[in-house]
Amino acid sequence: VIGGSDTTIGQYPHQLSLR
Repeated sequence: VIGGSDTTIGQYPHQLSLR
């Protein structure tokens, strides 16, 4: 998953930091 911690990607909120 690409994004920051607690970042909502589209409609998929996650707590994974993958920058």
